[in-house]
Amino acid sequence: MMNLKTLNLQKLSIVASIILLNACNTLPEKYISSNSLETQDLLDGTVLLGEKIKQSELPDDKVMEITEEMEVFLKDYVLRANGPENRANLLSRALFDDDKLNLEYDPSQTFTAREAFENKVANCIAFSLLYITLADRLGLDATFQEVLILPEWGEAEDGTYIESRHVNVNLYIHGSGQWVVDIDSIGKNLNLRATPLEKEHAQALYYGNVASELMLDKKYKEAFRYFVKAIELEPSEASIWSNLGVLYRRVGLDEYAEKAYFIALDYETRNASALNNLAYLYKASGKNDRSEYYEKLAKASQVKNPYFRYSRAQAAFDKYQFDLAEKHINYAIRKNKSEPSFYDLKSKIHEMLGERIEASKAFKIAQRLRAEAP
Repeated sequence: MMNLKTLNLQKLSIVASIILLNACNTLPEKYISSNSLETQDLLDGTVLLGEKIKQSELPDDKVMEITEEMEVFLKDYVLRANGPENRANLLSRALFDDDKLNLEYDPSQTFTAREAFENKVANCIAFSLLYITLADRLGLDATFQEVLILPEWGEAEDGTYIESRHVNVNLYIHGSGQWVVDIDSIGKNLNLRATPLEKEHAQALYYGNVASELMLDKKYKEAFRYFVKAIELEPSEASIWSNLGVLYRRVGLDEYAEKAYFIALDYETRNASALNNLAYLYKASGKNDRSEYYEKLAKASQVKNPYFRYSRAQAAFDKYQFDLAEKHINYAIRKNKSEPSFYDLKSKIHEMLGERIEASKAFKIAQRLRAEAP
């Protein structure tokens, strides 16, 4: 983990467009969900709450509220600076300096901007909410983005998967370009791609995170309200639908869980979390042919993902398994020839294999790709 006390803004490397995964083939008829539930059946709350949920019962956490204390913080440490770049740097330092806010990183803490400021701790989404809330007040052009790393799926005690991802801040400064601001070292990797997120989408991920945390604490009714709020803000977010399915699975409503997983796949046909959870759901109910089918799809979606193969190459490299690392990185490059980080690792692998010419070639390609980036 990075030393948070020395966090600085870093220049964002913009590279070519991401290669999307191919959509799944049309599912065989025997593997398509046959239950008659509608999307609204999953959201109205009747089966979980005993009655239809009211709009007034949905949480409103005032996710990007700015308080008087936050205003004073900006006045004391940032507003004296002239120009957006100076203010951005002062804001970054003030958030992490020991004698100022002294913000700490904790991946388990999903807070609003205000809560992150008051508790002096945040995960990636909480930090991004806090930074952009303060940046907006300073007149800085800061937006949310999702870092395109391989998603992580935390396996719960009942075998289901809960998906988590990484969000940080893209800061545009006229005359200086684009910068990335992140509380965690993984998101500050300039070799990684990122995709913009609207504020509503970022806030949906906040509500989805809180919902998942409540669910893991077995606070199912409260978790449901947060899931509904998240879906209201961003109906097409597959990971939230998949995690809602996990909630229904945990309370024994398997048909509702199945429907939620299929809705997730409607929005993202290779969502590994939904595919894994469908495989587990069918295995638990004795539908082994369905279970095996979706398990194969889940594995295929990972294996064909160049970023997954990059992560396997890195893992093999760390274990000194250089031949295996080379196999994985070559596959990743065949799938995506415009990702400089792939060539960086390829160069390191050839260096360890004593292949200096090949190492130099890969290093030069990585440099060229970065130089050609807009």
